[in-house]
Amino acid sequence: MSDINTTATTNIIDEQTGRASRLSFRVATKAKFVALAVAGAFALSVVGGVSAVEPTADDTDGDGLKDGLEVKHTDTDPRLEDTDGDGLSDGLEVNRYGTDPNEWDSDHDGASDRQEVDDLGIDPNNIDSDGDRIGDYWEVLWGMDPLDPRLR
Repeated sequence: MSDINTTATTNIIDEQTGRASRLSFRVATKAKFVALAVAGAFALSVVGGVSAVEPTADDTDGDGLKDGLEVKHTDTDPRLEDTDGDGLSDGLEVNRYGTDPNEWDSDHDGASDRQEVDDLGIDPNNIDSDGDRIGDYWEVLWGMDPLDPRLR
């Protein structure tokens, strides 16, 4: 993908009022997306396609992260509540659990972040919650307690 960095001006028409507005915006590549910054609001378009993101919406997908934050800082998709598909919303991953909203399994132990939080009650950022040098998910698979460091 080649770098795109340009400024453009366009007219938009409000579908409800029929009023026309003139907008200037900057287009720049961002990972696998083209991000459009429009007067402090954000829109997103997949390269070669059209997005469902509302350019003036604070949080198009309702995940608890503002669209601008998703495009500029977390590299998550503002059209998807759960970018990595692990079962936790991007907002919960960033704001509550500190997990990576782009990684299905933030600590790479084999259990999804949602499984670790909701089903197992273990830390989704720590491959070995009890410090016994045996990975949490391995302990669960073998019937051990991932929160008990005593080997059985």
